[in-house]
Amino acid sequence: MYSCTNGLYYDSLCTLRCPDTTENREIRCSKDGEWTAEFTMCSTLQGSCSPPPDLNSVEYSCDQGMDVGAVCYPTCIVALDMDLRDPVVLPNDNTVESLKHWMLPTTVQSIVCTGMMKWYPDPQHIYCIQSCEPFGGDGWCDTINNRAYCQYDGGDCCPSTLSTRKVIQFGADCNQDECTCRDPDAEENKSKAKHLEGGGGGGGAGGAGGGGMQ
Repeated sequence: MYSCTNGLYYDSLCTLRCPDTTENREIRCSKDGEWTAEFTMCSTLQGSCSPPPDLNSVEYSCDQGMDVGAVCYPTCIVALDMDLRDPVVLPNDNTVESLKHWMLPTTVQSIVCTGMMKWYPDPQHIYCIQSCEPFGGDGWCDTINNRAYCQYDGGDCCPSTLSTRKVIQFGADCNQDECTCRDPDAEENKSKAKHLEGGGGGGGAGGAGGGGMQ
């Protein structure tokens, strides 16, 4: 069975130890949110998992069955008029509604039936969030992409990360702060963070974002 150094988060190293040592393996969560290999299980383990529950608008394809070691693939259920969505595990027991722009959910490619006959990751913790638009770094600030999960639209929403130094909104409907410079690594927000360090807090979106990423 797997033991992981940091759960589903970046740089976590998951190690499998089997009775047959030739089946031992290590898998790491890379910086692009992908595992370096697919999770498998020891061939000598027996048993099966219950069907993954239909929760949070996620359905599962289980072509390999549900025995120990079997893998199921999650898909987000969307209506024809809905935007595409990705299955993710949210950080720190957040919900889709409470997810902040600086939080980085972990994309779930698959779940595996473990030797304890439980699915991992747990389907109860898998949710659907809006997919990124494929226009990051095109020079237009797409508000849907202005979040850590979409690399802050490739720098399109901050003057300091644009070669033109001028932000151009694309179809913007800014009800809150979707159109602001949110990237905590942008010069604008680094300077805000420095000013706030000695001020005991403060409230801007940039300051909150900078604190959330550290």
